[in-house]
Amino acid sequence: MAKSSVAVMFCMCECFPDAKKRSDAIKAEFFEQNREDTIELHTFSCTAKTKIGGDIGSLKGKNIIFTGCSHLLKIGFYDDVVRANACPKSNYRMINIKGGKFDFFEGNDSWPKKIVSAILAEAATLSENLTIERETPERYSRVLVYGSGLKGLRAAAHLKKGFPSLDILETEDGNLSAGMLSSLLKDKYCVTRQREIVEEGRKIGFISSKDIQFIQPVEQGFRVADRGGNVTDYGAIVFAPETVEAECTETGAFNLTGFYRYLLRGEPMKGTACFLADYKTALLPEVFGDVLSAAHYLKSEKFMNVFIFLKNIQVCIRGRQALYDKAREAGVVFIKYADEIEADNTGGEFTIRAVDEQSGRPCVVKKPDFLVIPQKLFRSPEADEFARAWKLNPEYGSHTPSVSLFIGPNGTVRQGIFTVGPSEDDADLESLAYVLREFYLEERQEFEEHIAVVDSEKCAYCLTCVRVCPFGAINKNPSDKVAMVLPFLCRACGTCVAECPAQAVQLRNMPNESLYDSVKLILSKGDVS
Repeated sequence: MAKSSVAVMFCMCECFPDAKKRSDAIKAEFFEQNREDTIELHTFSCTAKTKIGGDIGSLKGKNIIFTGCSHLLKIGFYDDVVRANACPKSNYRMINIKGGKFDFFEGNDSWPKKIVSAILAEAATLSENLTIERETPERYSRVLVYGSGLKGLRAAAHLKKGFPSLDILETEDGNLSAGMLSSLLKDKYCVTRQREIVEEGRKIGFISSKDIQFIQPVEQGFRVADRGGNVTDYGAIVFAPETVEAECTETGAFNLTGFYRYLLRGEPMKGTACFLADYKTALLPEVFGDVLSAAHYLKSEKFMNVFIFLKNIQVCIRGRQALYDKAREAGVVFIKYADEIEADNTGGEFTIRAVDEQSGRPCVVKKPDFLVIPQKLFRSPEADEFARAWKLNPEYGSHTPSVSLFIGPNGTVRQGIFTVGPSEDDADLESLAYVLREFYLEERQEFEEHIAVVDSEKCAYCLTCVRVCPFGAINKNPSDKVAMVLPFLCRACGTCVAECPAQAVQLRNMPNESLYDSVKLILSKGDVS
């Protein structure tokens, strides 16, 4: 990271009674993690709306990260700083430390590290993608999708409509991983059918990873050479490998992937099934969706007794609330437990004991016929080698495009490399198409700053958009009972548009069009094929 390329504007939060103690804790953590002094720290007073130790226009040429609350947006302080420093939108970020994942008010032991980690992640993103006084060369038009499992095939099928020059890198990863396992309940041949969709109508190249000699960066993108001496240039890479679930070490229990394999055998099943959802590892929302789908299937199709024990999982998030409600209506029993859970194993026969958090009553499930304990997910050695070589996130699950506050949807710290998450809906794929369109467009279409808009007549104030926005760009507005979009944070990813049950949210300049239709419209102005 170039020295002093990033400046952090840190709010002292003087509006909060215990502000100094907490601000000092964050600053101490910042200096501990930023020992190389590669990021400047500037403090300011939110009550006086002034920068401490200098004027707000002294950060010209810097990437700026604001850490504060949404109040500073409303009073226009961030806008004043941006204008004073002539900072383009692509070169500043905001981390809301009084809401979302980083609760300044909560004051637990981990929040200073979380906030500083967020700052450093944002700084890495900004420093890797500096756009200040830098011209972007024309990119190669071809796109390479890394991964030939269901995730990669779905991405390729979606992208081939707007990006006809497309290849798929076939890897040694499996065909399906946790997060999309429930697709098998609808169609056990879903991977084969998805490949047929990809191959239909338009020729897409399939390249074996065994034949690749090297992948190297060039000014216009990436150069890929095979062992036969053939060279192909790509403008972007979509990183979509399947993942591996760790084996379950408890004798007689399944991990989630193994349980789905058992389901597909079609053997008779009866009795009791028990899922310990976040017993061994925190679950990604998509993986919890697999748990909910399997539980619903067992209850509604096999008429079994089904229990799901969970501790920290949130169900009111994108795509999971409906599955949760469906499972409850079918009769699946959910037990949110306090403290710890005991899973006593005697020769492969389990007894599960926990205390219900709400009632305080003990819950015991003796000798379940099937015990499922989801395990940690990790990349295959091949995919992990690629991720580390390009300095992508080394640990799977620490960043996902749909929930990260640090990196834009489908983005990575490496320019030109994008990701796609394990999701059965098209929201993430539409977001991928959108960011690729923006990436390729030489003359970017200018949008009004306030891109996402809420129709006050349609808004039911259900707050779905508030929950699903990956950037925290939509806030509650109790006075008007209409969700409020924060223009400074909105990146036009379209998640709120896709998830709003009342269809009350649109992207300004794109009325009555899906994100993908808008991609086609803009691409027609300049051929990227």
